[in-house]
Amino acid sequence: MNLKLLLVFIHFVERVFKTNYKILLNKFFVILKLDATFDHRFASRKYKHNLSNHTTMNSLRNYLLICFFIILSSAIAISQNSQEDQNDDPTPGWVYMMGDMDANFYDVQKIATEYYRINSQGKGSGWKQFKRWEYFTEPRVYPTGNRINHAQIWNEISKFNASNTGNSRMLQNSWQPMGPSTSANVTGHWNPGLGRINVIALDPTDSNIIYIGSPSGGLWKTLDEGANWTPLTDNQPVLGVSAIAINPSNTDVIYIGTGDKDSGDNYSIGVLKSLDGGNSWNTTGLDWTINQNRTIAKLIINSINTDVLFAATTDGLYRTTDAGASWFKVLSGDIDDLEFKPGNPNVVYAIAPRKFYKSTDGGDTFVETTGVPTSGRAQIAVTDDNPYYVYYFSSNNGIYRSEDSGDSFTKMSSQPNQGSQAWYDLAFCVSDMDANEVHLGEINTWRSTTGGTSWTKTTNWTWNNPIGYTHCDIHEMVFYNGTLYVGSDGLISKSTDGGNNWINLSEGLTIRQFYKIGTSKNDPYKILGGSQDNGTSVYTTDHWHEWLGADGMECIPDYTNSNIVYGTSQNGVFYKSTSGGNNGGANITQPGGGNWVTPFVMHPEDPQTLFVGSSEVKKTTNGMMNWTTISNFGMGNLNNLAIAESNGDYLYASRDDNIYRTSNGGASWSSISNGLPNLSISYIAVHPEDPLTIAVSLSGFTNGEKVYTSEDGGSNWINYSSNLPNIPANCVAFGIGDINPLYVGMDVGVYYTDGNLTEWNSFMDNLPNVIVNELEINIDAQLIRAATYGRGLWENTLIIYDPQALFEADQTLIPTDCSINFNSLSQGPPQTYEWIFEGANPSTSTDKNPIDISYNTPGSWDVQLIVTNSLGSDTLLIEDYITVSATLLPEPDFMTEDSVACSDNEVQLYDLSLYCPSTWEWNFSPSTVTYLDGTNANSQNPKVSFEPGLYTVELTTSNSIGSNSLTKVDYIQAGGKQLPFIEDFEATSLTDRGWTVENPDEQIGWEMKEVLGNNPGNKAPYMNMINYPKFGERDRMISPSLNFTGMSNLHLRFEYAYAQRFFQKDSLIVKISDDCGITWSRIYANGPDGSGIFATSPTNGNDFEPQSSEDWCGDGYGAQCVLLDLSAWQGVPNVKIMFESYCHYGNNLYVDNVLIANNVGVSEQNLNNETFELIPNPSDGIFNISATNVIGNYDIIIRNIHGQVVWNKNYSDSNMPTSYEVNLSEEAKGVYFVEIKSANKTMNQKLVIK
Repeated sequence: MNLKLLLVFIHFVERVFKTNYKILLNKFFVILKLDATFDHRFASRKYKHNLSNHTTMNSLRNYLLICFFIILSSAIAISQNSQEDQNDDPTPGWVYMMGDMDANFYDVQKIATEYYRINSQGKGSGWKQFKRWEYFTEPRVYPTGNRINHAQIWNEISKFNASNTGNSRMLQNSWQPMGPSTSANVTGHWNPGLGRINVIALDPTDSNIIYIGSPSGGLWKTLDEGANWTPLTDNQPVLGVSAIAINPSNTDVIYIGTGDKDSGDNYSIGVLKSLDGGNSWNTTGLDWTINQNRTIAKLIINSINTDVLFAATTDGLYRTTDAGASWFKVLSGDIDDLEFKPGNPNVVYAIAPRKFYKSTDGGDTFVETTGVPTSGRAQIAVTDDNPYYVYYFSSNNGIYRSEDSGDSFTKMSSQPNQGSQAWYDLAFCVSDMDANEVHLGEINTWRSTTGGTSWTKTTNWTWNNPIGYTHCDIHEMVFYNGTLYVGSDGLISKSTDGGNNWINLSEGLTIRQFYKIGTSKNDPYKILGGSQDNGTSVYTTDHWHEWLGADGMECIPDYTNSNIVYGTSQNGVFYKSTSGGNNGGANITQPGGGNWVTPFVMHPEDPQTLFVGSSEVKKTTNGMMNWTTISNFGMGNLNNLAIAESNGDYLYASRDDNIYRTSNGGASWSSISNGLPNLSISYIAVHPEDPLTIAVSLSGFTNGEKVYTSEDGGSNWINYSSNLPNIPANCVAFGIGDINPLYVGMDVGVYYTDGNLTEWNSFMDNLPNVIVNELEINIDAQLIRAATYGRGLWENTLIIYDPQALFEADQTLIPTDCSINFNSLSQGPPQTYEWIFEGANPSTSTDKNPIDISYNTPGSWDVQLIVTNSLGSDTLLIEDYITVSATLLPEPDFMTEDSVACSDNEVQLYDLSLYCPSTWEWNFSPSTVTYLDGTNANSQNPKVSFEPGLYTVELTTSNSIGSNSLTKVDYIQAGGKQLPFIEDFEATSLTDRGWTVENPDEQIGWEMKEVLGNNPGNKAPYMNMINYPKFGERDRMISPSLNFTGMSNLHLRFEYAYAQRFFQKDSLIVKISDDCGITWSRIYANGPDGSGIFATSPTNGNDFEPQSSEDWCGDGYGAQCVLLDLSAWQGVPNVKIMFESYCHYGNNLYVDNVLIANNVGVSEQNLNNETFELIPNPSDGIFNISATNVIGNYDIIIRNIHGQVVWNKNYSDSNMPTSYEVNLSEEAKGVYFVEIKSANKTMNQKLVIK
């Protein structure tokens, strides 16, 4: 039985037997937790090699089958003994698990996912709220799911600040808020607001003074009933506030309960207290560390004895009698609401799940009252108009009222019943002027004027409706002198007429919870922002307008047309506007669903081309009209997607701890996860000037694992975490400059480092202690923006240092009438540049990098640069920096990357000449060349094609003084290298020797490695198949082009080494092409399941590395080296040889000493018994050639591995000595090829000089 069926059964038992997961799951929670953890770990990269443990998995499934019957019997027993209300609890079990910090995240996720598979995901179902919680929580607990596995955030920040003194040369400007602080400009939004309001409190003596608490934007205060708002907790350890209590005798004394009671969007550190109206705060005796995972739902203060307060918390009801200095738990359970009896604070009402409690002795003791519903979330309300009334609302059962101070209750009605997300949004109050006027809020607001027996809807959640608007999802309702105040997911509103009309008091609050922002690289003040609860907003020049509703996610403006903007709502629903988001929407095709926040990016050179990270990476080239899938990861919805600004072919995509790279626009992808810790990648940043320089931020609470960087596209990673505090890192961004600036946004603030620093510095002047979800940098404007989760959007200038002038010129020795270019290397960065060029025209410049500075007069000339920024200026003068000569001739030089080329292939030649050449003349011998792409013999960088053969190249250049020439003999080998071809791979890389590596999936490919036993040298290319992440992948190593013209009796010989790992069967395939690699023919294929013996060494369960010659073919274990007849291809040019590996998760495969020549492998004893020997071989370069039975004339030719002749001699049987000494001791060490050639036959032998 699988876990999914088990979860369905749990839900069934809950419904049938009228109990909930808490009662059942306590008996077998460990079993569920084991299964979820087991499944999750098997799905992670870290455990991918454990998939063979199928028997263990089956045993676990059988164990869970037994649990099925345990659950059933337990449920029946519980049901029989239960005294619960007859109405069942519709609240799904996973909701209780969300509030239980001992419940593993993956248990909650699995049960909730299964619940919503069979239940509605529509408005009011709670699905969105669950997905928000899932999105926030999962990266912070990955991969264990353990929700209490983190340290106290404020302790981490305090520790960091105590040890971080900053840098005196570094300038930090103050962060400035950019809003939004208004939602009034609605241009398409169907549910506009500013941010969630958890709690509202009014000054008991002045109704103009109002306090609100937000889940991640902190406490705010207005002195003029909402005309102006001021934040009061920006510098506190956390910015979640869910409870407020004001001392009625001294309203400067304020208490707040920290955290987020309804959604868990922030952390709690207990109760804080202010003695000065909220200007400063101190902890109280009710202070807990964040890793205790408690929250506070409500605070109330005794109006007679203001030293007495009660706090309703998830850990019970706490009371203080000394104004917060000490607290004592007076009632256990998850206390969700409490009230004093109006006029008598000795009577205290409190509710826990399915229980109503009353105390008549000031909280010393409590008695549970029966007669109220015991299912669903409940809230209570009291009224000054009738102190004996207590209203009780059950989200499952309706409205109840007590008329005897809570001793007994009578049901008033079952309405309204709005949905199944009361666990998230539920508010309830009674007018303090009319005991029969009751108000209720969940998705919308409702009013009863009959004590709860009948109801009228007073708002609708959509904008501009005919009833009234307070935004959807109500969290707070309070009365003050007959005026009703409501806090929702977007607004604080008031009504003075019982809900008939509403006034928005929110303008001025900056509490937006941004998920993502998008900025235009060409317009620094065109910004889009997607936020929780409040959709997508657009900032243009200096103001915001509201574009899209729902939850806003990733968003991007077109950098070439500010009227074209793209946005998303939850799970990858895309929108496009061609009017800047001012009205309507453009027609597009949806790419398919994605993650809660679906990543997408725009191509840096073509704004019509966008890439979306859904279940795979998808691409559009026409502005979202059509889509093409360009990846095949098969790992679920992607979390992150990034594109290189300097090269749009480079993209990076990640999910959890897996990250992939493509360098060809998605044609192929490679895993680059190796070297990163097993933590959730929260963001990918690509350097704006280098597509291979990347950084990732990591979520979670693993100390020292926050930021990793790579300078080679993820092939190698460097831990850049240093002294960062141990809190989740959410985003990372590169600046530009030689000092490599790097910024990171974390769960508290922004941090900075660069090449001048040895550790990270806080970058938080004037920035609240808030979660930062994304950083965007505009290089041209020198601005950085921070999208915060609770305090809106913030802006700062990039960090700068004292300016330091530094520069270089592309030439410092030049002839007359020559122009040169200058490049500033100055640091700071500077904001202005002032150049002075002695003896030049022009003589000054204010450009950063001046070009075409002309010198016409001989002599030595000074160059001066003055750089300035807001910290000051710096001057660099280099005397006699430029030397101008009247006699300096050009120095020609050139190169090509294709000196060995197939005939008819394009060969690009590059001029490298010095000293200002102004004309070029190319000559080729032979002259059988064709100039291409409009180039000719006088082009600086001509493009040429050749017929087969060796070509000598000559370049003549001239400048104002005269001309000069350079000749490179036999520089181009068209049609391929001349035979014999000898490759010993004694090089740093395969490309150094002209080989090409084809790595289709850009993961593991052929590469060089130092090994033993393969003379000469100690290097060989190898294929690592024991660690290969994909089964059945083929990787190829292709030789340079070879010219078989004029050759006969050709053979290919190569050596290899391989040891089998258990039963896996890898393969080696050899192919040949005679059209320069366009088509291929297989000439060899073998492996452990092929013919004969393939392994060269005994079976090895570990990484196989040859240790001696016996581990190679031809020795020891028995497999012989490979000899292949190439006679069918003799006489043709443009030949290539391919070595192809086929991965079966086996072991490492090595290839070495490739030889192509006449009669390779034929014994030195030829058919006429003519014998040649090289003695000694290997040698130190001095050796003897001996001959017997020689008849006729013979040539002896010795070539190096490049085919160049280093020694040759002609002999006849009349003058050939029996033994002839050859001295090659001055030649380089390595492999040489000795060819002995007569009119009828050729023999070859390899020579090794050590």
